[in-house]
Amino acid sequence: MCTFHTLSQSENIQVKWCSKCDCYSLYIQNVVLQFSPPSLQGFKDNLEACYQHYASNTACRDERTILFNTRLEGLQLLFSFHEVGALIAQLQEAEWSKMSLSDEE
Repeated sequence: MCTFHTLSQSENIQVKWCSKCDCYSLYIQNVVLQFSPPSLQGFKDNLEACYQHYASNTACRDERTILFNTRLEGLQLLFSFHEVGALIAQLQEAEWSKMSLSDEE
């Protein structure tokens, strides 16, 4: 059975980590994504690349125009520029929290 630790949390985003199976759960409103550590890092890297790509576009930063493909056919995630930034911030906070948890063990 999983033992989840909340690593970061905001109004619409929550990142949890299971210390037993070393998996991450990312809650974005009513969607839950689960990642292994390398998969989470890859997802974060893609978000950061996307953020940099759209950073110079100053129009409609609150409009949901950024599509992320998933491995499931027909399932995509839709974000605004600001939502991508908030998600990156929560993932960075989760990374720092995980480091402090590891230091305690």
